[in-house]
Parts: sequence; structure tokens; C-alpha cells
Amino acid sequence: MEPSRGVAAEPLAPRDVIPALISEGVVTAEEAVTSGVMVQDVGRSHQMYSVSVGGVPRAYLKSFGPSRGASDGSAAKERAVAALAAERPAVAALVPRHLPWRGPQAVVVTEAQPGRAAWADEADGGEQGALWSDLVRRIAKPLADFHRATRDLAAPGARPPPALAAKPPWVLALASGDAAPEIWQTQHITRATGRISADPWLCQGLRAARGIWRDMCLIHADLKHDNVLLLDRDGVSGVVIIDWEMARVGDPAWDIAALAVRLPMTALGEDPWSERTIERTAELLSAYTEVSRLPAPAVAKRLPAYMAAWLVMSAIQHQSTQAPDTSDDGASELLDKAALGFSRREQITRSLIRAVS
Repeated sequence: MEPSRGVAAEPLAPRDVIPALISEGVVTAEEAVTSGVMVQDVGRSHQMYSVSVGGVPRAYLKSFGPSRGASDGSAAKERAVAALAAERPAVAALVPRHLPWRGPQAVVVTEAQPGRAAWADEADGGEQGALWSDLVRRIAKPLADFHRATRDLAAPGARPPPALAAKPPWVLALASGDAAPEIWQTQHITRATGRISADPWLCQGLRAARGIWRDMCLIHADLKHDNVLLLDRDGVSGVVIIDWEMARVGDPAWDIAALAVRLPMTALGEDPWSERTIERTAELLSAYTEVSRLPAPAVAKRLPAYMAAWLVMSAIQHQSTQAPDTSDDGASELLDKAALGFSRREQITRSLIRAVS
């Protein structure tokens, strides 16, 4: 194995991006002179740069800063998933190819993907239904194949890569007394965390969600509209999933819940507990379990709690991006919807089971 260069804990400074790309062979010095290299900052939670050569997308470079604890991702997870993709076709089918990188270990570089985000907010009601059905058709089988191909990582006595042997997502620990300390110490989100600790439905719901968690396979653990890219090449439609920094051995229902609640909510602001959302969730669940061979009713029983937990996580993430003196209306609305979902969990579960039976 090649020794790493640089300091693992330090992100790559912006001024060093192009020299590093040339040093690692992602682009050549000749290309930089004759064609031009454009590096655009497209990151939010991390430094992330899109790299184009002569106007043609070439790569994405992501540079991680020092870890904040259990609530953020890591380059080690991305590299561990890439290593599995090199050995397992079902993993490679969803994961962008990583480009060789011997530089700072806080950096990962992947091939640029020509796809488009999985959801469009400009569609009307009828188009939304068609978009959802198209997404289900594209993603249900490869995601089920991915989960099936990694079940051995959760088998008794298995030793998954250390970076992927993580605890359940941090949001499930908020009401259990062992949440990551940085969650409670971050001033930006005290209004959201204060609301959670004072709301019985949210506390009880998060504890219930943690109680039903199952380690069954490798999961992405952060599926959302801009992490799922739709590809169309030579008349063949497909999908690729990016940003594997939160991946872990866990419950596949967590990934299904993310798709069911985060895509419509993020792009359209839809009610996550409406009849239409439940119908779409059932459509995804039926297609997924047909391939995964998991019993649909068993997965359905875990989805409402996980969907509500995703809303809690989204509320905290939303507030973390706001200035301290900014109104928390967006976070409060998400927490209201999460509390409603937890309070109606049994009713929603029955509706899902009827829809998939």
C-alpha cells in the first residue's frame, strides 16, 4: 500500500486544489495550459469542488475537515465503500468510481457523473406522480441488489471495515442519553434540541425508532434528492448514488424511509403523511421488497418511525445552517410533522401494510 502524504486531519486548502490534481494525475499540466482547468466550489457541509477540463466535467473532489463527532461523515467511509465496489458488482453499480489519490487522506476524488438530481420541483401534480414512478423503476432493483450483496457484513461474527461498523444514526440517540456531545453543545440548534427534549411524542418516537433498528446490510444512510442522480445513456436509464460519507452497516428500511420522506419534502414541501405520500411509499416498498426478498409488512412496520426520525434530523440540519437570530419556522414545521408521524405511527403502518398486501 502506498504511504499517504499530508496530514490526515487537515482538509485541502482551496489554493492547493489544482496543484494537487496535477500531482495526483487527475489532470495533466498540459491540460491545465492548453485546455484550462476550472474548479468550482459546490460544497455545503464540506469543501467540495467540481473539476472541469476544457469545459468538460472530469471529477469531484471532496475535502473533509476535522471530525465533529458522530454527526458528520468521513473520507474513510467513502474509501471503504469504494473498496467494496471494486469487489462487488452490485455495489459498483451504484457507487461512482473513485480516482487514484495518494494525497491527504481527508480527501476523496470521484469521477464526475453526468446525471441529474432525482426530483424536480417545477413539476405539477401529474408529472410528480410520473417522476416518482420513474424513480422507483430506476432505483428499487439496484438498491435492493446493493443491500442483498452486503448482508454478509452484518452476519454473526462478521468483521466489516471499521469505518462502516458504526452505531445507528445520531438522531436516534437524541432521546436515549448517549447522543453525540456536539449535538447538545452546538448553539445554532438549541431551539430544535430543546423542543425535542420537551416533546413527549418526539422523545418516545425516537426511542421507539432506535429500539426497532436492525443491522442487516450496508446502507447509504443519507439518501436525498441531490444524492440520487438519474442517468440516461444510449437509451438506457439508470441511477447512481453519490456522497457515501455516512454509510454504515445498518437497517435497509432507513434508506427506504429517506427516499419516501426526504425527496417529496425537500423538493415539493409535501405532507409526509398524506394519502398520496403513503401510496408512493407503498409503491417503492413493493418494488424494493420484490427484489430484496424481505417481507414487505415487516419493513413497513419500521418505515413510519424512521420517516419521522428523518424529519427530526432534517429539522436540526435546517436550523444548523441558519444564523442564531434567524426565525426557526422551518425547523419547527418539520418537528411538528415528525411529532404527528410518531403519534400516528400505528395508523400509518396499517395503511402501508394494506397497500402492499
